[in-house]
Amino acid sequence: MRISNEIVERVEEAHGIYVRSIFLAEREMIVPQHVHDYDHATYVGAGKVRVWVDGLFLADFEAGQLIPIQAGKLHEFMSLEAGTRLA
Repeated sequence: MRISNEIVERVEEAHGIYVRSIFLAEREMIVPQHVHDYDHATYVGAGKVRVWVDGLFLADFEAGQLIPIQAGKLHEFMSLEAGTRLA
C-alpha cells in the first residue's frame, strides 16, 4: 500500500458547490484518514475504492456510486483499481 499525498487535480466551486477531484493512479493507494466539519458525499468517477468510516470497514464502491459521509466522521479511502478517480 502507498499513502497518497492526495493527488488533487482540480478544485472548483460553482453556485456554492465545492468539488475536488482526486486521481489515484495505482491500485492500493491510500487517501489517509481525515475528517470534515460538514456532511458531504464522494462520487466514484472511475475505478473502485474501499472505504472505512471511524476505523470500520464501510463498503467497496465502484464507478457511478456516491459515498455519503457525515460531518465529524473520520474516513479513509483505498483504490482497488489503478486509475480510480474520486470527486
